[in-house]
Amino acid sequence: MLPTPHGPADAHLADDGAHPTVADGRAPDEGALQRVVEHLEDVPDDERTTDGASGGDGTVAAEVGPVAAALSDTRHTIDGLNPAELLFLAQQRALVAGLCDDPGDATAVGALFDRVREQWAQAEDRPDPRSLADAFGVALGDLVRAQAPALDWAVCSDRYGTEIVLAQRTPEVLVYPIAAVAQYWESAAQGWFVRHLADVVHGVVPRAPAAVED
Repeated sequence: MLPTPHGPADAHLADDGAHPTVADGRAPDEGALQRVVEHLEDVPDDERTTDGASGGDGTVAAEVGPVAAALSDTRHTIDGLNPAELLFLAQQRALVAGLCDDPGDATAVGALFDRVREQWAQAEDRPDPRSLADAFGVALGDLVRAQAPALDWAVCSDRYGTEIVLAQRTPEVLVYPIAAVAQYWESAAQGWFVRHLADVVHGVVPRAPAAVED
């Protein structure tokens, strides 16, 4: 199972009160937006108002709407891995290496993923897939790192919990390979692993500008 020795914590806000993921005009990452949606689902209808509230001096104070409140809940911290988490990664790599001749070959790992997932899907009594998702999630992350060396394994903590991720601090980029494999494990079609790897790399690796012809 994924170790979670770090507790959730809030990231330091910029001096102007802006959230670090939106202070420079960038949109929050996909995970942050998902948390916004989850937050809004929990907000009672009678609280979903943007009308101003009258202050004690008769002035109308601007009310923070539910979207702004939800965005304030997406603060997070990025930390390096501790010894338990480093051991966890090493254990997952050993599992994949024991079944794959070359864990650095995306095609070979993808084929192994397809075989293992198919065997799991056909089992009468399916085991808990979390351990499989952990192993292939780490393999996926290592393959992403091979093509995007600016990313490194780290821990992302927020009020919802802690996850091992790939992170780049400036500009901030977060990739969730372990969570992605866990999320798509039951529905992944043949070839999903290799396609998802390509999609992630396409999204995080800077592309050279096209040559301009004279």
